[in-house]
Amino acid sequence: LLKTDPAEKAAQMEAVMKEIRGYSGSDNLVLVTHLENIEALTGVAPREGEAVVVAPDGDGLKVLGRVTF
Repeated sequence: LLKTDPAEKAAQMEAVMKEIRGYSGSDNLVLVTHLENIEALTGVAPREGEAVVVAPDGDGLKVLGRVTF
């Protein structure tokens, strides 16, 4: 879960984005996290059992779609 301190939260979000941008594998990168983290990174509030498909887009993430399992 993201920290409540704004500076710590920003550092955590940047660390996640660094991991995403640095991924160079040939397959898709799959990350599993909590609702509040997904909301902070994408602006999307997924339902339970729902995946948010994203792609790096500049300094953030572009939501490509959502999949319900």
